[in-house]
Amino acid sequence: MQTTDRLRVLLVEDQSIVALATSIRLAREGYETEIVLSGEEAVDLVEREQKGDDPFRLILMDIDLGDGIDGVEAARRILERHELPIVFLTGYTEPEYVNRVREVTRYGYVLKHGDELILRLSMEMAIDLFDAHQLARQRQAEVEAIYDHAPVVMLVVDGAARVVKANRRAREHAGLTGEEAANTTLGRAVECVRAAGDAQACGRFPECNECGLRALVAATLESGTEYEDVPVTVDASVEGRRQMKRLIVSSAPLPQGEEHCALVSILDLDGLVDRSDNLGAS
Repeated sequence: MQTTDRLRVLLVEDQSIVALATSIRLAREGYETEIVLSGEEAVDLVEREQKGDDPFRLILMDIDLGDGIDGVEAARRILERHELPIVFLTGYTEPEYVNRVREVTRYGYVLKHGDELILRLSMEMAIDLFDAHQLARQRQAEVEAIYDHAPVVMLVVDGAARVVKANRRAREHAGLTGEEAANTTLGRAVECVRAAGDAQACGRFPECNECGLRALVAATLESGTEYEDVPVTVDASVEGRRQMKRLIVSSAPLPQGEEHCALVSILDLDGLVDRSDNLGAS
């Protein structure tokens, strides 16, 4: 359960008596509450406070704030610039109010003057959910950084041998931009001679039926099995020269939305030798 040790909460409520009563309830739960009476004040205060050392952890936002912008619009403006959970307080239960809130945030919707326990639990769940989202986002960023900076070619490939995603080494290896890499094929990504002039030609030649790389991806997707360090040879066109590339390939199933893909990592042994020679020469 989320502890409430001096968590700062911004209460946006245009009725000062209601705001005072709510802040007293929150103080009993250990929250430090600051009150503003309008949506405009809320937007300005969050802009100042979120840059400091003790930012708000949550906003309790009344929907109907009298004159000026309402709570939904205030929340929209705040969330355009800052990430934090917002729980709406309202005296209305009509679908139009609920739908307006859902368009902005899904952290909570609590009726005014309701049960104190419901308010506390809604706040705790909103903070916990927000923290979980932040952690997931951080881990996703870490995974993306590892993927993009891996010292081997890494591709996400679908069942038709189309490249869904390519890391930086893969793009550099095949001389592709990010947009080109997302619209290419497995053969073009490894510089197969049959896809050198036309990336979409990958798989259209009789020889493609014997391609070890395509077979490995197909086996991964069909069986859901991971394969590690499989030697594969590709008839490649490198800078206009035809050569047999020696690759070490690993492949693992990777769900990609509704479509199953394979994460393919490729170590180019010949390219590795070339880089070692260049390092030695320098």
